[in-house]
Amino acid sequence: MKLLKQETFCIQFNNHRRVPWPHHRRKTYLCYQLQLNGVTYASDYLRNKRGRHAEIRFVEKIRSLKLDKDKNYDITCYLTWSPCLHCARELVDLKRSHRHLTLQLFTSRLYYHWFQKFQEGLHLLYTSQVPVIVMGFQDFSDCWDRFVDHQGRAFGPECWDGLEQRSKNIQQRLNRILQVFSIVVFGSIVNEGYLNSPSEGQEFCVYNRNPGACGYGVTVGVLAFLTCLLYLALDVYFPQISSVKDRKKAVLSDIGVSAFWAFLWFVGFCYLANQWQVSKPRDNPLSEGTDAARAAIAFSFFSIFTWAGQAVLAFQRYQIGADSALFSQDYMDPSQDSSMPYAPYVEPSTGPDPAGMGGTYQQPANAFDAEPQGYQSQGY
Repeated sequence: MKLLKQETFCIQFNNHRRVPWPHHRRKTYLCYQLQLNGVTYASDYLRNKRGRHAEIRFVEKIRSLKLDKDKNYDITCYLTWSPCLHCARELVDLKRSHRHLTLQLFTSRLYYHWFQKFQEGLHLLYTSQVPVIVMGFQDFSDCWDRFVDHQGRAFGPECWDGLEQRSKNIQQRLNRILQVFSIVVFGSIVNEGYLNSPSEGQEFCVYNRNPGACGYGVTVGVLAFLTCLLYLALDVYFPQISSVKDRKKAVLSDIGVSAFWAFLWFVGFCYLANQWQVSKPRDNPLSEGTDAARAAIAFSFFSIFTWAGQAVLAFQRYQIGADSALFSQDYMDPSQDSSMPYAPYVEPSTGPDPAGMGGTYQQPANAFDAEPQGYQSQGY
């Protein structure tokens, strides 16, 4: 098995928004370990090559092994960037083709997560039981021990200042993206949650003809979506809040609101599931809107954990606030840096690659200025 150089790992897996000059281009590296009954079956690392993403090469590699579909395999992957939408689809197809395969993805950074198509990829992975987990200190340490030629050197906090705080920040953004599940809930109910009765000539709710069930799902979904937008705006505005008390209030409100919505989604899941279970087949003989009804129930269930996870992260954020720059007057969130931190996505091409970069993740040449590349510690 080939191993990564220490320098390569420290540059490519670094969860800073940018790394010191001249090492400014960070590409996609994927380290994977395939285990069968706790015993390592295969282990290696891959990177983008000739226009093919590391994730695609990984899927092709696993398929070439012709795994026994009746055996339980566990695959753990460590990525420098979260997968794009195309790669997410390929990973999901791999998971579905091996019903006994457990696939976990750990990522150092989120790839262009503010664009809708990349958010769709994260949603697809989450709903397909291929969880994307933001790497924390222990995950970086495990990756270091397994895939790096460390020559006996242990991975320590001194490698990257503020590693854990940045991991929490990235995880929080991932949770914000997953909170948009509320759109699926109220959208499904509004579009297909009401059916027309030929005999009665009026609409009725697909959930046991109970208008309260449809009303609850739509109301909670819409309000949760608006709340999510509000706190996304607060995340952007937070560095500009000069009052320490206002910052504390913002974080405390995040804890309370997230916990409250986790409770509402739990109630909604139980309510919708119960009403769907007792629905009478004769009310809907053509099974209209059944997929939408099930989707609303499923995403209500997923929303419980995303909002609860957000509450936990907000609480951790509050705990570290007193010991960091979070509640100080000169706090500055590095995510507000106006320079382009991530590399633009290059679609795979079948023709010649004039730039010679072949679909790698690239950064524009002006992504770094000539000023000293200091990094301010953060608790956000």
